[in-house]
Amino acid sequence: GYFEVVEKTGYILDKPLQMVFYVLPESRNGAEALLNDAEDYLNFYARHFGQYPWMKEKFGLVETPYWGMEHQTINAYGNGYKKTKLGYDFLMFHEMGHEWWGNKLSVADWADYWIHEGIDTYAEALFVEEKYGVEATRNFVNDRYKKNIQNKQAIVPERNTSTGYKTDNDIYYKGAHVLHTLRYLIGDEILRESLKEFINMPKELPHNQTSTAEFISLIHENTGRDIQWFFDQYLYKNDLPTLIVEEEIIKDKKFVNLWWKDEGFKMPLEVAFESFDGKRERRLNLTNSPKRIAIPKKSDLEIDPHDWLLYQIKDSKNEY
Repeated sequence: GYFEVVEKTGYILDKPLQMVFYVLPESRNGAEALLNDAEDYLNFYARHFGQYPWMKEKFGLVETPYWGMEHQTINAYGNGYKKTKLGYDFLMFHEMGHEWWGNKLSVADWADYWIHEGIDTYAEALFVEEKYGVEATRNFVNDRYKKNIQNKQAIVPERNTSTGYKTDNDIYYKGAHVLHTLRYLIGDEILRESLKEFINMPKELPHNQTSTAEFISLIHENTGRDIQWFFDQYLYKNDLPTLIVEEEIIKDKKFVNLWWKDEGFKMPLEVAFESFDGKRERRLNLTNSPKRIAIPKKSDLEIDPHDWLLYQIKDSKNEY
């Protein structure tokens, strides 16, 4: 036919896998390079979420005139072999991830579609951190996630919703950032282990179908904590939580009061400021009651210095 075949035997967690790409003749060189990258990407997903689900079949790609779409064992690809500034093909990486988040595990209700797209998009941040470092990941989260969040509607709507709801970008970018913030709250190790367990554990529904409620239940079990307030705010409401900040200067000190406006929301908050002995960081346990912190008069309080949280600020001067 019109396509050329580029193929190899890859090794995913040391197990052989047929990898075959069907590409246009002029794309052969790009396809050969991408084939090698794809093996690296597959190994990343396998380490984090379990072995590639279709080892007895293949991992395939067919070049298309449109951007791309995942299909079980053969992805449509139209990214033109372009790479990000960091040096990886994000479209190949993302669509490949749906072999796990979408094909191996699926949701039974469109209301839970963020599980497919949000977790898969979050995996890209884990890849960036593993390959390019923490600072690159911080920039990635700010540029890719935060700048694309719209907050027009809740990530998880009413049950039995329509397919139209899934087109909102927040199931991708806000969904991913919610997981980034959850990592801050419960810890990196627990979240990583929970995601791997979530995709592989027996489900209440057949055929490895799942729901948001099942994911939340697993997080509660693995943390030994009830953090329903977190999910209520970030998944079931469209507005971000509001942080109230009030400043008062008394003599040579600045006093800052901070609290969450949203009832029941109690996210710990990291702050930083310049002290007499250098930069200091503190983690404050915030609730709906003011928490007072004293800093030097000439210092500015830096809120969430490592960019973990999703929130909006309201103070006496600004609201943003």
